[in-house]
Amino acid sequence: AVVSTQSTGKKGKAFAIKQKANDLHRSGKFEEAVELYTKATILACQESLDRRNDSVLGSFNNKSPQAEDLPVLCVHNRSGSYLELGKLQLALADCVYAINHMITTLALGD
Repeated sequence: AVVSTQSTGKKGKAFAIKQKANDLHRSGKFEEAVELYTKATILACQESLDRRNDSVLGSFNNKSPQAEDLPVLCVHNRSGSYLELGKLQLALADCVYAINHMITTLALGD
């Protein structure tokens, strides 16, 4: 799958990659979707760290809850592709990660 490397504005490249993975999943291309969800997860984590570093350095970026949750959304979506591939342990691991993140976020009030 080819993903544009052009900037996608505020939502970032990770969001664009996640959207492409969603399209692949809907098309039944689950292996390719898993690869892109994984790539989007890694990139979303990096983008989140970059935003945090920018705000520490004095940049006044608005913290977007959706942007901060993007890595978890990618992992959650990847679980669906794993499920379609019959990779039940990987699907379960992704679901557990996503649920734990949601519980922790709710408990901390973040």
